[in-house]
Amino acid sequence: MTPLLLPVSVLKTILTGFNKIPWKQSKVAAMRHALVRRAQGAITLSVTDLDCHLTYTHRSEPEPITLLARKLAAMRNAGETCSFLVPIPGLIEAARSADHDSAVELAPDKIRFFVQESPIGGSFEAPRTKEFPDAPSITCIQQVMDARAQQAIANAFACASEDPTRLVLQGAFIGREPADDPAHTANHVIVGTNGRMLVRTNSMHFPALNHSFILPAIPLLRSRPLSVLPWNLGFQPGIEQKPGEPYQPKLHRPPLFLLTAGPWTLVGVAIAGNYPNYKQVIPLQHPLRVTLASGTEKSFADAIDRLPRVGHQPSVTLELAQGKELTVHSARNSVTAKGSRCSGGLRIAFDPDFIALALRMGFSELHLNDALDPAVFTAPGRQFVLMPMRSQTKPVEAKP
Repeated sequence: MTPLLLPVSVLKTILTGFNKIPWKQSKVAAMRHALVRRAQGAITLSVTDLDCHLTYTHRSEPEPITLLARKLAAMRNAGETCSFLVPIPGLIEAARSADHDSAVELAPDKIRFFVQESPIGGSFEAPRTKEFPDAPSITCIQQVMDARAQQAIANAFACASEDPTRLVLQGAFIGREPADDPAHTANHVIVGTNGRMLVRTNSMHFPALNHSFILPAIPLLRSRPLSVLPWNLGFQPGIEQKPGEPYQPKLHRPPLFLLTAGPWTLVGVAIAGNYPNYKQVIPLQHPLRVTLASGTEKSFADAIDRLPRVGHQPSVTLELAQGKELTVHSARNSVTAKGSRCSGGLRIAFDPDFIALALRMGFSELHLNDALDPAVFTAPGRQFVLMPMRSQTKPVEAKP
């Protein structure tokens, strides 16, 4: 067969995504390989860890649009269909060593590339293609996710839990809430929490997403290249057998999500389970308010990060005084939010990392009730709930 030609620049982009999949940890030989396919004038490379199946599609020419163009392309590419496995370490070596403006030749038993215009090749033995796990079958309508929705998912991932015992908190909850006005359709919300902080973005509408689900916060979705591309997201609910019935694979199906972003296609298993009732932790009343000067959120977050910290679980104390600027104290230093204004007096302790995270998300208004209730950062269509650090001593309110 004719070797497949893949530009080195394209291969480097592919490996940027493939390296976010933990293929090195697999004990199955075929899963330490990439599945290479050529069909209909396109070359696809796929990798999987069973939970996620990632595919990159490379076209040497634009995809045909009209019916006649598709028929001509099918005739031109007839007989070129093939598939084989290539070891991922071999692809990494080729991308690292080959000339940037050259191409890598892929064949069922050989990888060939050029270094300073001199050909270098190596043969390998790979498992059969039928040993490579197939991508799950999924049928769904995808929803175009705009920039606000993708940023809301990124914020939810930043607040998601990393505790392996709390699986349902290790992702972004995408669900529906009843609209405030009965004449309007239900709103969609995106929520992320680790139990100590919670971010919620509401007032969105996704017609194609009729079911609530939890999108796992896997590294692939939190970093380049997928994090900077526009997403189309779909979901297929799972099917579970009734307790006590014998297991039948055809009657059992996990919840799946489908994400396409440019040349990338990702099919993955969504997190199964019931998301906690996050509304219970959002205070209904918060009489005290702190308003930061517009545009100072990031610089104030940087100042909090520079405060010295003491102990295994360091905290900082926010000091509010009626009509004065907000002051944040650590064990050895303090910083003042220039241009801020407080509507009352209070002293309350928080984790400094959580406060800095809320500020970097663009929240500029803080609402509080007392030193023991959660605080709520607010912005149009968004909320960031922050649990205070519990103190052994009774908190002392600042005098106005």
